[in-house]
Amino acid sequence: DGSINVLDILVIVNSIVGGVSLNPAEAEAADMNFDGSVNVVDIIAIVNIILSDGVGKGESINDGTVIVNSENIIIKSNGSIAGFELDVNGDFTLNNAQLPSGWNLYQSDLKVLAFTIDGKQLSNEITIPYTGTIHVQSGIVTDLYSSVVYTETMVIPDTYVVSALYPNPFNPVTQFEYAIPEDVNVNITVYDASGSKVADIHNGFQNAGSYSASWDAGNQPSGIYFVRFIAGEFTTSEKVMLLK
Repeated sequence: DGSINVLDILVIVNSIVGGVSLNPAEAEAADMNFDGSVNVVDIIAIVNIILSDGVGKGESINDGTVIVNSENIIIKSNGSIAGFELDVNGDFTLNNAQLPSGWNLYQSDLKVLAFTIDGKQLSNEITIPYTGTIHVQSGIVTDLYSSVVYTETMVIPDTYVVSALYPNPFNPVTQFEYAIPEDVNVNITVYDASGSKVADIHNGFQNAGSYSASWDAGNQPSGIYFVRFIAGEFTTSEKVMLLK
């Protein structure tokens, strides 16, 4: 219609969340940052035009993380978040109770989209409670400078999870994955068959999340070893065989 206003935002929202296809002319007009795609960054560009730079823009963003636990989706960055867009799947219901005032939240089976409409309530962390099951495949977070930042996703488990070491038997490297549901000191130690400690794989504080670890036994003789994992009050161990 020759003007830029909230109706243009709704057209983009319908395209992202509602799956409404834009014709070539509409897609070209909606691509405000000329990167060949239409997403939350273009919405924020329109918000900036509507606000006419009438608000402080906060800190710019150059990294972002999406943390998913059993109750919340948490979007974190090193700057002031103005909007985010997530590719998701699952059977879930979002709760916008913790969304900052002046923000809009939209969802479909495949998308979660949220952004500020007044540019005022900006922070480096946004929490969206949910019920059900959700898997975040990828995401974009942006600021009022229209930065494009692709997020990493971290899944926080409900309980401690330690995979089996593989390969087993091995020569000379074996590895495993583990996940911790809380911030805790983690100690991973290797003992030989006599009970003598032969290696420290990890000894220190770690934030809740998923990790991988490996042990290079190149300087050890063939034999049976035990890898002990201790995190808080959780303890487990596994027997491995080094064959050279």
